Amino acid sequence: MSPNVLQDLFNALAALFSGISMKPSPLISTLVASNASVVIGRSNDTLVPLVLQPLPLGSIAPAGWLKDQLQLMSDGLAGHEHDFYNYVAHSSWLGEDMEYSGLNEGFPYWFNGLVPLAYGLNDARLKEQVHSSAQIVLNRQQSDGWIGPETGTARNFWARYPLFLGLTQLAEANSTWTKPIVSALHKFVSLQHSMLADNYTGYIYHEGDEMSADGYSWGLVRSQDMIISLQWLYEHYPGNESQLLLDNMKYMHDQGLNWEAWYNEAAYFGQGMEEDLNLLNNNLTQANYAYEHGVNVAQGRSNK
Repeated sequence: MSPNVLQDLFNALAALFSGISMKPSPLISTLVASNASVVIGRSNDTLVPLVLQPLPLGSIAPAGWLKDQLQLMSDGLAGHEHDFYNYVAHSSWLGEDMEYSGLNEGFPYWFNGLVPLAYGLNDARLKEQVHSSAQIVLNRQQSDGWIGPETGTARNFWARYPLFLGLTQLAEANSTWTKPIVSALHKFVSLQHSMLADNYTGYIYHEGDEMSADGYSWGLVRSQDMIISLQWLYEHYPGNESQLLLDNMKYMHDQGLNWEAWYNEAAYFGQGMEEDLNLLNNNLTQANYAYEHGVNVAQGRSNK
């Protein structure tokens, strides 16, 4: 797609949604101006630039039905897990020892959901939960840049994906947090680069790792979630690490689950995967489980 076509598409969409604040991302503006492309995947692939820049958290507020639903979440379980739920209140991310699995994902999942809930409702109680938790996590960043409770061969990138999605939203919604979060993420991505360059340490299972191959698979299945945070840094706060960030995106894309090769005539339709999965051969569905898991499908397909 040519830069002119991309710009025309943006203009058409902007006209349709007049009154809503939208602007081209910095990346597409650069591409349109320079007639350039950014190589990020395999040697013959290009990163398709964003046409619209997502609205920063806090720039719009929910109303009506949506606000009612968010308030129900705040008044219910989601808004009180920090008070009593062991995998949040006493998580290893906060210096304690409660986890439901070695993936250490309970706290990051909660954090990623609570940040937009707190700032969407502008709720002081929930914001305090977000801020106190974020501060503990950032204070516990290890000297080499690692964020999280794992050490040595237990390090696995996966649980950082939802955590970083929450942190980047917090950095957008509250300028007080922007500098400490960006600084912490840059320290981490530098370490991540050296780990990925070293036989994909922390990303692909190696003999002797404490995490099993199955445990590492989640990071491969949803690699796009980490790439979102890497691209956020690249577009907004690259520092002097633009190439490093691009390298990390390429490392993760190249070894991640290949969603591009799944939704086609041979792999998906050719095996009847569009049909009722309960009626398919169990061996077939088990072999393709990563492509069928509900959250994997939603995130893999939307980020394809």
